[in-house]
Amino acid sequence: MPWSLAHAGSALLFVAASLLPGARPSGSAEGVRFGEWSLLAPLEASARDDEAHLFTAIGAGPEHLAANGPGVDFARKVPGKGGSVAAWRTLEADDQDAIDIASLVVPEGQAAPAPCDDALAYLTRRLEVDADQQLTVWFGSDDGLRVWLDGRLVHEVDVPRMVVAGEDRVALQLTRGVHHLLCEVKNIAGGWGFSMIHDAQRLDRDRLALEAEVNAAIDRGVAWLLRAQEIDGSWAHEAAQFRNGQTALALYTLVKSGLDKGHPAVVRGMTFLRAQA
Repeated sequence: MPWSLAHAGSALLFVAASLLPGARPSGSAEGVRFGEWSLLAPLEASARDDEAHLFTAIGAGPEHLAANGPGVDFARKVPGKGGSVAAWRTLEADDQDAIDIASLVVPEGQAAPAPCDDALAYLTRRLEVDADQQLTVWFGSDDGLRVWLDGRLVHEVDVPRMVVAGEDRVALQLTRGVHHLLCEVKNIAGGWGFSMIHDAQRLDRDRLALEAEVNAAIDRGVAWLLRAQEIDGSWAHEAAQFRNGQTALALYTLVKSGLDKGHPAVVRGMTFLRAQA
């Protein structure tokens, strides 16, 4: 059977249609359950100079942060920036992946956000792990960032920057049980934010972007097939001797791509095929 542009276009469109959403991996990492983020801010930037004192001050000493330990003492209130009092707060579900810290920093007893320049914020969450594994996570921060897993420093960046989701890749070695993630975000000036996604979320986002490209390609292919239909309802092109087969393939592709079976092009094509029987 001679190959033609019509065959190529229909075949490519059929492949694209087969890539439409179907079974997809979950957005959660397999065997890992993430607790909600809790936030403590704003603290003076100078607090970061003594790590041991810092952990004790924010209620996150080694005995709290060890694997299978109780985690941070959320009842503890600490001296905040500018003489304020900082207390831990649990963030809403919508704040879990990308966190605008500046908009959330309202010290106890105040109605408006506190000054954010030259300040620190701490975020912590629990990870419940079903089996030993390596989990890849991706961080972004404005500005500097330090990350501890079970009280052990696993990542540090100390540069002025904006939040770019997925900028820093960190592999976390996890064993079965409960783990504690603690993140310090240092703001130099201006915006103040943080983001974290894990591998499954990153793959889902890449897949969503690919899905959008595939859908756009399908739309272009459908438009091309509709323009190429003959007046009698068939698709002929160069290989007129295979007109029935080409018409059937084009109709199948159009319907598979979401075109309604009552669309005039589908009706004309089916009428043509029935007339050939």
